[in-house]
Amino acid sequence: MIYNIALVFEERINKQIHDFYGIIKDNLNLEFGLESRSIPHATLIKFESKEELNSEKLSSIIEDMADDIKVDFSGITLLPSKSSIDCWVELSILKSQKLIEIQRVLISKLKDYDIVSGINDRFRPHITFCKTKNCEFNIMNLDSSLLRRGGVNARLVIGGVDSNFEFFEIR
Repeated sequence: MIYNIALVFEERINKQIHDFYGIIKDNLNLEFGLESRSIPHATLIKFESKEELNSEKLSSIIEDMADDIKVDFSGITLLPSKSSIDCWVELSILKSQKLIEIQRVLISKLKDYDIVSGINDRFRPHITFCKTKNCEFNIMNLDSSLLRRGGVNARLVIGGVDSNFEFFEIR
């Protein structure tokens, strides 16, 4: 089973993320995107276990980790996929020393598991808005206040991804 250790945000920020996505999605040719039931999250590390882990084991991975995490949003990233036909649209998060340190601690705690996400220099904290069918974008006027918001409160959780690529919180 694949597990995500991710940052999730306050409901007020989630609503702003969903509202912003509601504006940009009408200007994109989407393959899939953030659904109204989706929990906006930023994956810090994704790992795979050969067997399902119980809640006690999952809790032990993130216990004693920082609860007072603050992140800074830093704009939109348009990232062509490996096929270069479609693009990922993301809300970027600055890779702070705090996030790097949290990931480093998690890597050491997960040494018995396969890490299946970008780590170290390949770590790019972000919230995925959507994946497009092509990399064509209409110019749009946007309220960019969300894109440069600093000091956003976040908390560390463990979750998974269902068959529709929807994140769900386990702990």
